[in-house]
Amino acid sequence: MQKLTTKQPDDSMVEVAIVAFKTVMEMEADPDLPEKSFEKSFIIMTNDFRERFKSAGIDFCDFEWLAADVLGVSRSQLPLITLIAEDKEQKLRDMLEQRLKGRPVQYILGNAHFCGRVFGVDDRVLIPRPETELLAETAIARLKGKENARVLDLCTGSGCLAITIALESGAHVTASDISEGALAVARANAEALGADITFVKSDMFEQLDGEYDLIVCNPPYVSDAEYAELAPEVKDCEPKSALSGGADGLAFYRIIASGVKPRLKQGGVLLLEIGSGQAAQVTELFGDASVEVINDLSGLNRMVLVEL
Repeated sequence: MQKLTTKQPDDSMVEVAIVAFKTVMEMEADPDLPEKSFEKSFIIMTNDFRERFKSAGIDFCDFEWLAADVLGVSRSQLPLITLIAEDKEQKLRDMLEQRLKGRPVQYILGNAHFCGRVFGVDDRVLIPRPETELLAETAIARLKGKENARVLDLCTGSGCLAITIALESGAHVTASDISEGALAVARANAEALGADITFVKSDMFEQLDGEYDLIVCNPPYVSDAEYAELAPEVKDCEPKSALSGGADGLAFYRIIASGVKPRLKQGGVLLLEIGSGQAAQVTELFGDASVEVINDLSGLNRMVLVEL
């Protein structure tokens, strides 16, 4: 009869049964222990979503990031969790369903990590990428030993570059963006992280004046053809204005090349992130200027350093 009415328990079911049995034994031994309601199994939930993430082609580490956030533990502690309270279970399920529908983890959590700090993000700004940390690190290195340096961060987005540079170098940083929404996110990040940044709404150089010791920019550089092939979670969720660089991906580099000279001090430096295969074309836009192409840790052309 048992074989007809039940199925062989899997490991997760056995583990939950053991935890429940131990709890009951503790309560029997000590009448003063408060009554407990057995909450839902985190192990069963994990196994369920492991299969669903695998079927959807989503890295399971995304489950771990979301679960760790909801449960208030580190990812390394997740294997120690057996039960989950119903309110937290529902919150986590809602977040996991969003991920399965293609929403990026960073937008679900409302934050992203960049250069050791946590920045608030939503769909008004591009999610900071690890490869852009090279731009921040190079800028900070170039500013070392310089007092009262003035820095401009064009297309600031979440403000991750501007804020990191300001906090690490002590430079006076101005951050500009054409998007009011992006500037609102960047201002909130600057306040949360204690960075003194001057924010300006500007279409590239239009509303900016003065000269800067260093200008840094991670412009939109995805070509129309590349944009059509982007992963849905990028193309459908992140702002197109922060990604699309026109037909060939070089539209913003042309604007920068033609307008940067009046904004850069004598001996100043321009740092630009570039897309794959764009190094030669971007270098050509700056004519006789000194241009150095810098590779990332993977050996890919990642940025150019321009001295006019």
